[in-house]
Amino acid sequence: MLIGASATALWGLATRLVPEHFGSVGPPTGQLAGPVGYWNALGILTVIALLLALGAATETGRTRVVAAAVVPPLAVTQYLTFSRGAWLAFAVGLAILVAAHPRKRRAVATGAALAPLAAAGIWLASRAPPLRAPSPSLDAATRAGHRLALELAVLCLVAAAIPAAVDRAGARWTPSLHVSQRTLRAIAIVAAIAALFGFVIFAGRVYDAFRSPTVTRGADLNARLLSASGNARADYWRIAWHDVTAHPALGSGAGTYELRWYRERPNVFGARDAHNLYLEKLAELGPAGLCLLLVALAAPLVALRRRPPNALLAGAAAAYVAFLAHAAIDWDWEMLTVTLAALACGAALLASGRPESAPSALGTPIRAVALAAAAAIAAFALLGYAAATALDTSERDLHARHFAAAERAAKRAERLAPWAVGPWAALGETQLAVGDRAAAARSFRRAISKDRADWFPWYELALVSSGTERQAAILEGLRRNPRAPELAALRGH
Repeated sequence: MLIGASATALWGLATRLVPEHFGSVGPPTGQLAGPVGYWNALGILTVIALLLALGAATETGRTRVVAAAVVPPLAVTQYLTFSRGAWLAFAVGLAILVAAHPRKRRAVATGAALAPLAAAGIWLASRAPPLRAPSPSLDAATRAGHRLALELAVLCLVAAAIPAAVDRAGARWTPSLHVSQRTLRAIAIVAAIAALFGFVIFAGRVYDAFRSPTVTRGADLNARLLSASGNARADYWRIAWHDVTAHPALGSGAGTYELRWYRERPNVFGARDAHNLYLEKLAELGPAGLCLLLVALAAPLVALRRRPPNALLAGAAAAYVAFLAHAAIDWDWEMLTVTLAALACGAALLASGRPESAPSALGTPIRAVALAAAAAIAAFALLGYAAATALDTSERDLHARHFAAAERAAKRAERLAPWAVGPWAALGETQLAVGDRAAAARSFRRAISKDRADWFPWYELALVSSGTERQAAILEGLRRNPRAPELAALRGH
């Protein structure tokens, strides 16, 4: 997992170091996103790689040399994503790494020795504006990238020597400072009082900054990195909590947050997720659904307590917890690359917690029930996959103006998922494209009958209807999405 996550992150960094060979110099925002496609997702994937690398760098063997060497370029990759949430997750993971590490002094010493090299790489990258500009010239980006590549190569060579240097220093130095328990308690009390005092002073300012829009100074993304703005997360979470209070027992249903957002959103931007996995599941699936999720996610951490971890497992635990923390502030848990990386770390923790003695075998009745349940779940999942594939085919054929094929694919999706809105909406769009407005209206009415809370079928019905039905469809759509510019335009006509 360290190799895979690092390779993915460093491939993204290569688009900045050698842009003439790796395509585009960056997305319009200037934030590093490729090859994952979303800068926050690349940020947390890089954090997973960093924590695994720090764990491996404190292990014995030759692997630690390579693991230490990749820390500076991974830190630069993380910086160029300008993902603030990923840095917070990294801080959480770093605390877990030290807490779970069997040799804490070595972990702290290695991390402290590598930190200046990572900071130097970030500082060098921050002094190259073409690497973080939204649309730099290819020549300027190439010159800056090549210079940073040479500088990082030097930092990597120095970092590769850190584990051995830490071992030699540890063999020669034995701490003689002994601190009494009373002194430690006094230090802890003073630190707690200072933290509380700082919280009282700055909590209001941080809260106001979190609710404010992200502020950037021109094209310089450093201002964004240092901003405390939540980038509309306060609105996402507020509307999700409204859903919780409206459906406290069972939730509003899987995938329904988007409908609530359209109904209450304070702007014209769309949002499919609440940018908080746990709050979104509480809103959609209720307390029972959230509890099932938490039990599943906590299983690797419970297994970790069964056996003292080695350095590699400490890194895996840190990476896994960092992912769980990041899932509370973003939606990239839906991105397969990120989630598989985190679950691989969780699987390693589960495997490490297996007892040394042979487990007891399950009886035939229990195996039969489990197999039947798994088969039913697999069949339902395959139905959903086949229906989604048919819908994608219908949309693709419609754009290619293969109307007969698009209609067949939409009908096939309806047979596979008769409860869904999408197949009827796709069929109506195909019928509208060939000019059969009456058939399209019937299909859109069927789509509405499947889910009256979705605003889009009402909009499509308004497109093909007239008179009182058209006005009623517009009003119903506006009730579910008051800020929809499409419906506002129809109402104006």
